[in-house]
Amino acid sequence: MVSVDMDVGSGRTTETLGLVCLFRRGLMFLFLVMILLSPAAQENLTPEAHRPEAGVALLARGPFTAKGLPFISTNVISYRGGIYLFDKGEVTIFFPDREVLLSDAWANASCPMAGALLHEGDVGRTYLLDTAEGQTFFLFRDCDEKLECSFMRTFLTRFAYFSSVSRDPGRLQLPAVVDFGG
Repeated sequence: MVSVDMDVGSGRTTETLGLVCLFRRGLMFLFLVMILLSPAAQENLTPEAHRPEAGVALLARGPFTAKGLPFISTNVISYRGGIYLFDKGEVTIFFPDREVLLSDAWANASCPMAGALLHEGDVGRTYLLDTAEGQTFFLFRDCDEKLECSFMRTFLTRFAYFSSVSRDPGRLQLPAVVDFGG
């Protein structure tokens, strides 16, 4: 036996009212999804909207693999890397799959790190350091030059730790946060 109650004031059954409420909830959900997917909302969800505090770099993307080092003329050199939000800009770290031959445009860096080379180009300031991973490049864009060496030194220490405790030695392990005390 089916029981149908009438809403005395409106003349609708409870089943109809339930369907109306469900429909309204669905519309509200759809409306919220549309707001979240709007271009204005997407701009607020990008990493640039959430800059790290001074002396901290946050991993925004990575680890990833790609081809074509941007600080060397046309090339298809494969590399693994990551992008960190840093200062007012970003730093991209590249671990090429093979040795990269450098032009004469690279010079000794003023950074007090053994063997650091620097190239200042159109895409930013790029440092080269020889590490346990082989050649490691750091491309800084729109960053305070005074903080770059401190970031690299701290990153390499954290990276060495993550690599040493990794269960998969072939996998690139990047720290999510690099606190270098700026």
